[in-house]
Formats: sequence, C-alpha cells, structure tokens
Amino acid sequence: MIQPGRFLGFIAPALALGASLALSGCVAAILGSAPQSGTPADTRARAPDIVASGPGALGVAVQQRLASESTLAGADLAVSAQAGRVTLSGTVRNPAQRALAGRVARAVSGVSAVNNQIEVQ
Repeated sequence: MIQPGRFLGFIAPALALGASLALSGCVAAILGSAPQSGTPADTRARAPDIVASGPGALGVAVQQRLASESTLAGADLAVSAQAGRVTLSGTVRNPAQRALAGRVARAVSGVSAVNNQIEVQ
C-alpha cells in the first residue's frame, strides 16, 4: 500500500515540472521570442509573397526582399544565386545591417545557404 505522503512526494515535483515546461512556450509566445509570436520579423520570414522559380529567380527574390527592408535603405547590395546558394556583396553602414541582410536572405524560400560577403563601411 502506498502511503499518501510518499505519493504526493513523487507527484508534486512531476506536476510542477510539467507545468513549467508547458508555460515556458506560452511565455516565449507572449514575449515574442517564439517563431509563432507574430512579430514582424517572424511573419516576414514565413511570407509567401515572393516565390522563386526559373533561372535567376532566386536572386531576384532575395534582392526584392532586401529592398523591402527599410533598415537596409541606402545600402549598396548585390545578390547572386546558384542552386539555392546565395552570395551577398556590397556595403552597409554597420554590422547590424550586415547581419540583417543575411537573415533576410536566409528567410527567402529556396535559399539553402548564404555567403555573406557584405562589407561594413
């Protein structure tokens, strides 16, 4: 026969652990760090508005997505693509813009790798 005090000693920690794991996903969604959070960066990464098809289309899709980024306005960027691999080149004003350009390129459907050769001026 299981003693009531011993049974609660096993169940209470298990329930607490389960609840904390379940709620951690909710907190991430509320704070915006989860992929489903709906922040602009997350929804843009899933946006189906630019679909690459045909030769050269992937480079065009990446270039269009970069041009739609207001943070990259004024940046001198070039894109080349071959078989899903994208190379970014050109210049930006700061390291944050360089990193953003890489993230934006990776978010385009069909991109398998990004070689970020952008230089910071």
